[in-house]
Amino acid sequence: MALYLIAALMLFSVSCRNEYEPVFDEPANERVEAVVDEYRNRLINASDGWKAFIYPGSEGGYMFFFEFNADGTVTMVSDFNDSTAEQPMDGTFAVKALQRPTLVFDTYSYIHLLSDPDGIVNNGPVGQGLESDFEFAFTHASADSVTLEGIKNNTPITFVPASAAEREGFLAGTIKDSRNTASVYFAANSNPFLTTSGNTVFPVGINDATKILTLFYLDEDLGIQKLNLPFSYSAGGILVQKNISVPGLSFQEMLYDANQENYYVINNDQKLFLQHSSSFISFPQALPPLVQVLGTQYKTIFIDPALSSNNSAAFNSIYDEAAQKVEVEMAAYDLTLGEVILTFESPGSAIISYIVYQNNNDFACNFYYDIAVTQAGRLDFSFTGMNENAELARNSLLPLVNYFENEPLTMEYYADTNVGELLAGVSPQSEEDNYFYGILLEETF
Repeated sequence: MALYLIAALMLFSVSCRNEYEPVFDEPANERVEAVVDEYRNRLINASDGWKAFIYPGSEGGYMFFFEFNADGTVTMVSDFNDSTAEQPMDGTFAVKALQRPTLVFDTYSYIHLLSDPDGIVNNGPVGQGLESDFEFAFTHASADSVTLEGIKNNTPITFVPASAAEREGFLAGTIKDSRNTASVYFAANSNPFLTTSGNTVFPVGINDATKILTLFYLDEDLGIQKLNLPFSYSAGGILVQKNISVPGLSFQEMLYDANQENYYVINNDQKLFLQHSSSFISFPQALPPLVQVLGTQYKTIFIDPALSSNNSAAFNSIYDEAAQKVEVEMAAYDLTLGEVILTFESPGSAIISYIVYQNNNDFACNFYYDIAVTQAGRLDFSFTGMNENAELARNSLLPLVNYFENEPLTMEYYADTNVGELLAGVSPQSEEDNYFYGILLEETF
């Protein structure tokens, strides 16, 4: 009986296998090859080439123009530097069936500059470069774009068909023109900002070295917020990775108006031109006031003498006097005065550290204070003690020590769009023109 049952099961199994019908009409390798050919033809058949926007893992964004040819060559330009933006370069490419259909740039070309492990090439870490890719798997295709993802570093890149006019401009060097226009404009126009019809101010600026656009704004609770977004250069100006949408302002591209010699954004169908200021932009309406969140939200005010050109002449004179006294009166120790760091570890106390250098070594002269907010909203420092370094250097540091101890200080928020930092603007109660700026940090230094 068991033998009959086994035989019946074997016949049933064979019968099932014979009745199996394939789901696809073509073998798997033919289907994969068809998809590869479809993507390859899509790249080649773009009559005016492609604009491509790539955002490496390190930071920043980069624009490329690619023109793919049927013979496996590709012509490209890039906003990586002036040379790549002006001189078209030919390389080779292939679309291969790896784990996924993949676009491979298989000869060294402009796109390899981003991932080159030699830090001299792209200012990235040695051995890493900018954490970019030159092999990209296709992830999505639509009528107006193709998106891909880097094989090694998951670098996103988006291809958008170029117009005939854009193609002509890219090959003629318009991207270099965009780079140079931005460089000249932002060097000549300090502290740029946008203002909406409601008189809301949005400090905004770019850092060409990092390819980061910084925008400061007030949220719905009047708290200060900062956006750091990658950007690339475009034929018309400066293109941010994604649309900026904050209370009162929305845009993705800053366009350059050659007649006005200025940049503008389109916000709710309205042109907003950049304005600029001779000083940092303040946020007098921001809440809560800065003096109320020192030791909670913000822990450090960092005063860098390398940025002294932004401070008042009066404060720089006080700093220079203290630096000279340190150098002369403490000549036996060969000391040089450096940074001044205000640390607020808790809401009621502060440490003011004067950093002095001896050869390659640095030492902190720490002065300890209780702090309190006066009825007028200023910060009062009450001396409580000092460390041994401060005892040794106190007389030499006295000009700066008196600045902080003699009377309460006004502290307000400011934005530095040149370096993308939120600042504290500080001045004595009786001398508003005797001010300095320090970088405002949420952590202790």
